[in-house]
Amino acid sequence: MGSERLIDLAGHRFTRLLVIAFSGRRSSATWWKCKCDCGKEFDVRGGSIRSGQAKSCGCLSRDRAATLSKTHGMSNRSEYKIWLGIKKRCENPICPAYRHYGGRGIYLAEEFQDFERFLAHVGPRPNNTSLDRIDNNGPYAPGNVRWTTRKVQARNSRHNHLLTYNGKTQPISAWAEELGFKKNTIGARLKYGWPVEMALTEPVRVGAF
Repeated sequence: MGSERLIDLAGHRFTRLLVIAFSGRRSSATWWKCKCDCGKEFDVRGGSIRSGQAKSCGCLSRDRAATLSKTHGMSNRSEYKIWLGIKKRCENPICPAYRHYGGRGIYLAEEFQDFERFLAHVGPRPNNTSLDRIDNNGPYAPGNVRWTTRKVQARNSRHNHLLTYNGKTQPISAWAEELGFKKNTIGARLKYGWPVEMALTEPVRVGAF
């Protein structure tokens, strides 16, 4: 994977951010020292600046959220708090979780920038669920979000080892549950070089995996 091309952003303004100077490369990505209109200075990934994902130090989202909470009366709803959390992870470069979301290109779609439109699409939150992205590398956008249980969301993690068999793709844990195997059995078979089909279909023999 090639390095991100260096485009001089110094001196340019992006919403509330003024780019001050180039900060170097990290993991092939360019980073820039920025100053927010509120006075905070911090480093931002170049791709996030150019795409418009990074607009401020986070104060813009807070200001918008404060305005929304006064107008729609839903500030105490769990859906609203989840929506705020998404905006923070995707748009606030100084958020600790930003590198796992906005920093790797995950964004909150324009259609969801308005909370009421977001809520109209996802609907009220069912008990014991959280919001999940169907494509874990995709954005928070219409058609790619759903309320799911913690178990389903864990299976959809980008760190899961996905296996495809007979045109069906799912994590090892899901295959183990469906086929009646132990997860470790399938994992051990793959580790020792078994083909996926054999790893998922060969009966377990006593003393073997």
